Amino acid sequence: MSTRTRSSQVGASTSVRNEVNVWPTDAIERTIIEQDIRVVDVHFNKALDLMMIVLNTRDVLRVPLSTYPSLAKATEAQRGKWDVLGNGYGVHWPAIDEHLSLKGFLRDSMMSEFLHQWSVKGRGASIRRKTRTKA
Repeated sequence: MSTRTRSSQVGASTSVRNEVNVWPTDAIERTIIEQDIRVVDVHFNKALDLMMIVLNTRDVLRVPLSTYPSLAKATEAQRGKWDVLGNGYGVHWPAIDEHLSLKGFLRDSMMSEFLHQWSVKGRGASIRRKTRTKA
């Protein structure tokens, strides 16, 4: 990962990431830091294949539970016992030794939303094409 140093005033570097004095070039990491985003709660609905990650911003990330096979296979009790890692930058499920990052949750949530929107648009275009050929 390439990074650059960020300073708030001439000649003084400011630590943006905990103990490392670098500024991330990755857009997701930069957003997490700039907007001070943290995980505060996690909920599951296995019947709906849904994992919901609640953020300190009051936003809720929705990701298919099947995206994370070890969590999907875990019991409700195992999924219910989790710890926040790194001041909200990740989540750990000790019973199944699963560690997931906020960056990964954001990436997976965005990808899931994109694929949903793309499939909805794709179906709509195909329906319109069929309608046009009949007319």
